Amino acid sequence: MAHHNDDQFELLKGNISHVALDLLVGEKAKIQMLIASNSSCGCHLFTSCGLPCACRLLKKWLTIRHALLTESIQNANVYINVLLGVFDEIQESLKWSKPEFAPRRYWMQMPETGLLIANAFGVTVVFISLGASVTIFPLWTSPEFLQPHRIVSFVFVNDNHYVMVELTGDYPIPTPSWYWSRFRSHDAAAWEMWYKQRLDLYTNWLESRRKPPGFVDLDNYGL
Repeated sequence: MAHHNDDQFELLKGNISHVALDLLVGEKAKIQMLIASNSSCGCHLFTSCGLPCACRLLKKWLTIRHALLTESIQNANVYINVLLGVFDEIQESLKWSKPEFAPRRYWMQMPETGLLIANAFGVTVVFISLGASVTIFPLWTSPEFLQPHRIVSFVFVNDNHYVMVELTGDYPIPTPSWYWSRFRSHDAAAWEMWYKQRLDLYTNWLESRRKPPGFVDLDNYGL
């Protein structure tokens, strides 16, 4: 019957009568009333028929909900630990103050270092290179809280180092880094909407430069 098409009844259908299923449907309908009034159903169905009453269905639902919430918190803790590991690695690379050339283990990793810069100074960091350009917004702070906004831009040159540049106007900005997209807070998500027009300009620019399949540039062959 149509009103028996409920995932909670899948293991019961075919094993108990339609009458019993009708009784369970009625008990399930009482759950919202119990939540709203913080009351009890009296457990009449359980004591008379041995079927789970609204109270027991609600208890089971709350148990499942608690388990899902606990799992979500555990997953969040894993993400936080990964993020802290990234920060620790970046901070370690900054511990060099000698005048001579720094060994490779002290080199700042770009664009990962942008996470540290963006959150330490409350700025938006833009990395521009021929390989992969990215934007990193602050992870935990909303754009409304950090006004006026400041964008710090770095360009990768000579295939070996970055230089800081000053860009003016509403220039296109690259797609946000996957670090930021994965670990940003709910409040920080507003950065993407705040700069949507400039992010879209960059995406459209990339699409306009994309070569169609089979494209051959004859200029490269002197033709």
